[in-house]
Amino acid sequence: MAALTVEMAQRGQVTIPKSLRDRHRWETGQQFTFIDLGGLVVMSPTESRIDSLANELRDGLLKEGASLEEMLDELRKLREADGR
Repeated sequence: MAALTVEMAQRGQVTIPKSLRDRHRWETGQQFTFIDLGGLVVMSPTESRIDSLANELRDGLLKEGASLEEMLDELRKLREADGR
């Protein structure tokens, strides 16, 4: 992994090098989360809408009493039935 150097412009703007944008398929307008780990800052694409919906579904099933093991077992069965 090669280190890339960027410079912060006025108002805190930083241009992400094209090689990284292409490699990770980041597009204009995409949002990111920055996590400060005390001297190290991690930039991560924000949670996708699909991930958000999946988490909402999981939380709802857990509230109804379903266990994580039951959910994973059902997901496994659905994938096998779908040929994945």
